[in-house]
Amino acid sequence: MPRLFAIDFPIGRTGRATPFAVLDPVFVGGSTVSMATLHNEDQVANKDVRPGDMVVVRKAGDVIPEVVGPVLSDRLPDSQPWAFPTICPGCQMPLQRREGDANTYCVNRRCPVRIETGISHFASRNAMDIEGLGERTVRGLVAQGMVHDVGDLFALGKPQLMNLLVSDSSNETLVNNLLSAIDEARERPLANVLIGLGVEHLGPSAAELIARRFRDIDNIVRAETGEIESIDGIGPVIAQSVQDFFEDDDNKSIVEKFRLNGVRLD
Repeated sequence: MPRLFAIDFPIGRTGRATPFAVLDPVFVGGSTVSMATLHNEDQVANKDVRPGDMVVVRKAGDVIPEVVGPVLSDRLPDSQPWAFPTICPGCQMPLQRREGDANTYCVNRRCPVRIETGISHFASRNAMDIEGLGERTVRGLVAQGMVHDVGDLFALGKPQLMNLLVSDSSNETLVNNLLSAIDEARERPLANVLIGLGVEHLGPSAAELIARRFRDIDNIVRAETGEIESIDGIGPVIAQSVQDFFEDDDNKSIVEKFRLNGVRLD
């Protein structure tokens, strides 16, 4: 049984703050883990796990490490209950929990951490597969104000990236390679674009089904929930999520940036 050193709460691309236990490394289900999910605020409270506790860890569904609960007999005498933070660590704005929702969110769309995680997801292998766009580069692009959302990636030029990435002339190859990877990403199929946009609940299989049915992103933007749900394999939750995503003005703006910068949308 490992000791829980701290409870962290990284902010994801949708703004969700997911608490994780930071653990003394432990071998569980065939691998060594040092972090385990605590799911949400209610789960932390119900399990009453606290920094300093010895905890029981398992792999949920044999995949995701999770904390089952504390070993109360080993609890430190000065232990205090852990309170879910109220402020986003990325933008210092208040975190919010919607009525009827177990999750807590940063609702600031301009939160730099949300932007960074969204871009990293967009560039990932299962989405737009932009090789060379690692976390450090993404962080620099956001911090320097070069990128405000994924639509801005395709407007990046060599001078901007040279200023950000090149410490000496021999590193110019890094810039050229990244620009080539961005150019290649312009030609990814529509399903990859949908995955990269991070529509909530929309996984690769559903993205492929929707791309095949509507053929063009403009058709998806115009589609009613019923049309989307009529696709075999697409349920009401995904259909509503897709419609809500493309009704949002900020997301429409990203699509227009794609169009202006030559990204394939069919």
